[in-house]
This record gives sequence, C-alpha cells and structure tokens, in this order.
Amino acid sequence: MSAIIPNKLLKFGQPVGSVYQQCFVATDIYESMAQFSRNLRIGPWFLFEPYKFLEAEYLGKPAKAEIKIALSFSGHINIELIQQVNNAPSMYQDITKRGGGFHHFGVSSVTFEDDVRAQTKLGNREVFRATNLRGARLAYFETDAKFGGMVEIVEFVEAQEEFYNKMFEAARDPSAVGTIVRL
Repeated sequence: MSAIIPNKLLKFGQPVGSVYQQCFVATDIYESMAQFSRNLRIGPWFLFEPYKFLEAEYLGKPAKAEIKIALSFSGHINIELIQQVNNAPSMYQDITKRGGGFHHFGVSSVTFEDDVRAQTKLGNREVFRATNLRGARLAYFETDAKFGGMVEIVEFVEAQEEFYNKMFEAARDPSAVGTIVRL
C-alpha cells in the first residue's frame, strides 16, 4: 500500500499516497470524452494523440502498445481515458475486447520504490512499468480480483504535479466542459 504522507497534499488537493485518478479504457476516445462531458460535466480534456512513454515494459519485455490518452478532472479526482490503437499485447486488451470500461485506480507516490515493494508484498503482480514524458515513474499491478481493476502507482515529481495542477485549475472553469486541448 502506498504511504499516505500526513498533512501533505498535492497542489490539486489530494493527499499524497491516496487515489487521485480513475482510468477507463475507451474504444473511441473522442466518443468517450463527449459522453463524460455530456453526462458528468467533465472537461476540458487534455489529449495526447499519440502518447509516448520515455521507456516502458509490459510483462518484462519492451511495450509495443500504441495509445491515445485524454485527461481531465472532476473535482479533485483525475479522470483518464486510454485508447489502444494497435493490437500489441497490453494490459488494455481485455477491456478493449469487452467494449471498454474501468481499468485502474491511480495512486500518487513520493516514495515510488517503497510503494512498488509494498504492492508486491500484498501479493499484487507488477505487469507494466514505464517512465512518462514528465520523468515520473509508474507501475501497474494486477488487483482485478480485489477491486475490479488494476492499481497504478505514479511517482509525483515536480513536473508531474505541476501538469496535473494545471489540468485541475482548467477544470474549475465550467465553460471548459467538453473542450479538448491537444498536446
């Protein structure tokens, strides 16, 4: 389990070490953004098309999945949509075959390696590890039987926190619901 740091909040209001994100796999990321905006008043969306990791491994081998990612906020919770656009083996394939749906809870970390070890001690198998464009490390763990989805531990380095705070601030503007910012 990720270490919750007492009295330490991320700039967008979530405690360090807590769930900050809910992620869904989409079969059509544009339709999913539109549905989340219409039905849940979420936006603006920050869209990476394509999304590239600096480095990534799936089940210990170089990851080949090609993806699009859209990010937004609902209150203090980040909403992430992921669409895989090729057929490479990945942790998104099973959900894509079912037509999309919940994928993972994102948990913030400032003690990444300790939090990864803690997940392993809980019996959760690491299936994916990567470094994102902001230099933050992340790892997915199989927890489907426990939560109906995975757990992702995400390291919150300064650039990561600044980017998420920028999205949080943008989402406070109700006129931004449904808009798309391409990155």
